[in-house]
Amino acid sequence: SIKQQQVLNGISDALNHTLKLSKDEIVNTLEALDKNTQSQEKNLSTEAIEQGKEFMAQFNKKAGVKRASMGYSYLISAKGTGKINDNDIVAITVRESLANGKVVNDMNKSGTVLALPLNQFPPLFKSAISQVNNQGEIRIVVPPELAYGKAGSLPKIPPDSTMIYDIKIVDVTKKN
Repeated sequence: SIKQQQVLNGISDALNHTLKLSKDEIVNTLEALDKNTQSQEKNLSTEAIEQGKEFMAQFNKKAGVKRASMGYSYLISAKGTGKINDNDIVAITVRESLANGKVVNDMNKSGTVLALPLNQFPPLFKSAISQVNNQGEIRIVVPPELAYGKAGSLPKIPPDSTMIYDIKIVDVTKKN
């Protein structure tokens, strides 16, 4: 792989008109690197698709798992109490992970909370939060097309990744 110093040397050489490779050699090298990167992303995508399908199949077999009309599967581990309305400010923590178990983000570990009016959450999260009440906990398993899609979010999230979100409602502030 290209090292940062090599890139800096190449830029310096270009600026000083002292290129060590011809323009054709540079173009060919960059094209080869691009093909190699595309190949690696395709492999990551294929692996993510397989892991996602396997995880989803196993998850859907668990007792209590339901499928939301949006297309994700969910399991409520704690229903909580007190209905949440659209304008209520909902404070949540989210643990985001991949189907292979790799944790991408864990708000519990980092000690952070996200608080928004329910109607300002992205549709996927609004839908999931609406399944539970204050102090509720829900796991949602989201197919790639409802999450990061074909692009993924490299380096942490490969293309075509099924995402698992463990959402906990920490608090709800009632608004009229």
